[in-house]
Amino acid sequence: MSDDGHGVNRPVLREPGVSKDMADLANNGRGVNHASLREPGVLSDDVDNEFHPMTMPELRRWFQWLSARLRHVRILNGDWKRLCTGGALKMLEIRFGKGHAGIFLDPPYADTASRADNLYASDSMSVAHDVREWCLKNGDDPAYRIVLAGYDGEHGTALTDAGWREVEWFTKGFLKGGMAQISKAGEHQQHRERLWMSPNCLDPGAVAVPTQSCIDWD
Repeated sequence: MSDDGHGVNRPVLREPGVSKDMADLANNGRGVNHASLREPGVLSDDVDNEFHPMTMPELRRWFQWLSARLRHVRILNGDWKRLCTGGALKMLEIRFGKGHAGIFLDPPYADTASRADNLYASDSMSVAHDVREWCLKNGDDPAYRIVLAGYDGEHGTALTDAGWREVEWFTKGFLKGGMAQISKAGEHQQHRERLWMSPNCLDPGAVAVPTQSCIDWD
């Protein structure tokens, strides 16, 4: 993460758009995708060796879109501190032109008084506090636009006192939030969701909208 890419990720291999060398979809699968390893439901139940007429075309379309979207994305697996360093956040290609690095942090919420515990395979009630301290230390960096997710009251006034904006948000419809949506008492907590924006994040409400001149032909 300290440079602009090695191997298949080196800049010389990047093209404007998506490569035409798409994944091989012309056969019925190889290796772990071999037809003999498929579970019932992937192939049509009434026609042998035929993809399900509704499911498979949509899956192909979606995965092709996903492949295009992630063509130049590098994914790190490990502790969050590996990425949140100046060497990683300020050395990627977009930063070479002195652009901004957008950082969204969504650690396991640390509200031990009400959040149900053991929600994750590797849960933590303290990592959110570590993330908050990193935010306070780096929030004034003009190169960073940081957003931290959590519950109302989880971080006290430490962030807002440092010039961060606190925004209430929730999802509509049948999507009811993330893993920490249910309290220990079994109550829904979606209304408690908050986002904290660092001082260098843009505030749409503070951006002046230019007025347009209007000519009255009458």
